[in-house]
Amino acid sequence: LSHFFNLRSYRGGSAISGYPTCHPEAPSYAADLRYLKSKVDAGAQLIITQLFFDADVFEKFVHDCREIGITVPIIPGIMPIQSYESIRRIAAVSQLTIPESILNTLEPIKHDDDAVRSFGIRHAVEMCRHILSSGSALSVHLYTMNRESSCREILQELGLWTRTPMRSMPWKSFDGNHPLRAKEDVRPIFWSTRPKAYVFRTRDWDEFPNGRWGNSSSPAFNDLADYYLFYLKGQPTKDEQLRMYGQELESVEAVKKVFVGFITQQPNEQGVKVTRLPWNEQDLDAETNIIRDQLLWCNENGILTVNSQPSVNGAPSTDPLVGWGKPGGYCYQK
Repeated sequence: LSHFFNLRSYRGGSAISGYPTCHPEAPSYAADLRYLKSKVDAGAQLIITQLFFDADVFEKFVHDCREIGITVPIIPGIMPIQSYESIRRIAAVSQLTIPESILNTLEPIKHDDDAVRSFGIRHAVEMCRHILSSGSALSVHLYTMNRESSCREILQELGLWTRTPMRSMPWKSFDGNHPLRAKEDVRPIFWSTRPKAYVFRTRDWDEFPNGRWGNSSSPAFNDLADYYLFYLKGQPTKDEQLRMYGQELESVEAVKKVFVGFITQQPNEQGVKVTRLPWNEQDLDAETNIIRDQLLWCNENGILTVNSQPSVNGAPSTDPLVGWGKPGGYCYQK
């Protein structure tokens, strides 16, 4: 595409994506850089990177690009962590490795959306400051993922947010050519432009606290968990599945062993744990420990469970097994 624009004397700019940790389908990091340079040589004028979790990774990427003659601006793509599950899923699809330090910080707060979001903002601000102060980039690109509030707070922390002063009146002012209208101080109310109006104050309420509640038409409603393309990548390889499930499943007993192994998390005959079933992508939730014995009995006796959850009656939202959300709440489930 860059080559086509160059041949056609296209007047606009041509931006391309860069992968600081290497494109997942590239044969090697060096080969990926050479391919990136070929796109720049074809006329690309700007590189925006995919997300990453460590500022040092970006700086190394910039250094390596300059070493092979890539001179166009390279803008870091920063995606603030919005929720624990979404970042795990995005990392799996993008085949990125989340640093252990980040996972260790998120693990105890993964059910508290506000705490995860606050950490995501702090982490993004630290990366941006490091990158901008080092001079490896002069600007940043923030991925909003349809939820701009975190990006706005990041820009405010960095001192890059400028806010246009509120108008004194909720309508367009007129100059001296309209002497009568210039003196107007009473007009029909247009609620959405009044700074103290209910509509204005609640304009972001579809963000509270995430897709679990709110206006279903909001881009922030729900997450990308059900997007079908997410299931095309991040799946275990055929060899990994054969080691987990066995080379052959010739009987009901063999199938039961797979389900029992998933519940107990004990290594199978090949010394491999069954970490997932074909119907899910995640490990067992901690809450499964509450009903582990019952599930084990069911699966050992041929009642193969795909979905399950324990009943919860008024558990505090801070409960380590079934709690989620802000402190001070209560959790119920069938």
